[in-house]
Amino acid sequence: RCDVRSVVRSCVELVKPQKRFKELTLTIDLADELPMARITAGKLQQVLVNLLFNAADALGEAEISAPTVRIHGETLDSRLSLYVSDNGPGIAPEHLRRIFDPFFTTKEPGSGTGLGLSISQQILKHVGGDLRVEASVGGGATFVIDLPLIAAGGGVAL
Repeated sequence: RCDVRSVVRSCVELVKPQKRFKELTLTIDLADELPMARITAGKLQQVLVNLLFNAADALGEAEISAPTVRIHGETLDSRLSLYVSDNGPGIAPEHLRRIFDPFFTTKEPGSGTGLGLSISQQILKHVGGDLRVEASVGGGATFVIDLPLIAAGGGVAL
């Protein structure tokens, strides 16, 4: 059982002091009440921190006048979707099909292993969720974390 709202807030507090977050705006736009999700807080934190670091790195490499990362969410049927969006340069179309492949990275050698997105996707698949990317033509990227919900009786919502 995971209180997603609490984990999102703790992740933002964890990364805000980092140098790479000093020059960007980081916003959270979540409903006051969110259902419980089927994932441990630690695993969700690992996925979120990875996505936030990736977004900050992409924004740091680009010349964006008002770099922004936004986390928002919505509940649909038996799933909770968290969106981690940035207004950076986006993802090149030729990279989209490989972005979750182990060891694939667009970073300079020595700056990343190319494992973060692959591991994050596997963590989410293990609990019945998923991680996907939505790149926009005009720039920016949105990573979507899909989480299964906990039903009122404690089981997975169907």
